[in-house]
Amino acid sequence: MNCILDEKQAKYVEERSKFLAFTFDVKDKSKVAEILENLKSKHPSCRHMCYAYRFFDGDITERACDDGEPSGTAGAQILQLLREMDIINVLCVVIRYFGGVKLGTANLGRAYKETARQTLLDNLKVVEQKKLYAGECDYQLFSHIKQETQKRNIVFEKVSFDNNVKFEVYLSDRDYNWLNTLLNLKTIGKTCYC
Repeated sequence: MNCILDEKQAKYVEERSKFLAFTFDVKDKSKVAEILENLKSKHPSCRHMCYAYRFFDGDITERACDDGEPSGTAGAQILQLLREMDIINVLCVVIRYFGGVKLGTANLGRAYKETARQTLLDNLKVVEQKKLYAGECDYQLFSHIKQETQKRNIVFEKVSFDNNVKFEVYLSDRDYNWLNTLLNLKTIGKTCYC
């Protein structure tokens, strides 16, 4: 799976219609309405504001909006592109300023998809699926594990110190295999992409 590196903008012109695309790194749909409202206030005279998003929250959540364009020509094209490029945790919005010439459904769909593509090219990073595990060990072993996990950029989520050290940590399959040889980890079951 991929995520975007940076929030980007792109411009595309087709038969005097101007298309502006924006990509945003968002982890859930709670920010979508705020972003759309902000764009609407910055572009009050745009004719259409079409978008698609994909999030990972244990499952893939996705939605597309054509905002008055013919069904399947705008938001659906953006969503199809996000699927093709296997992108998650992204909102892609394409604004259209109508240029007075009807484009037809094929050209309209291509224009929306191409404008969105321009914001995504050279703007992706590969993310790994990680699962949350819980572990426990003595203080001496934890000190050794802490040094080794820092070398692998593994960050502990929760750590508590009692008779033993108890912790939670997100691990890729590769890191799980390494750490599980030292400890008997328990799967907590949450999954994330990072």
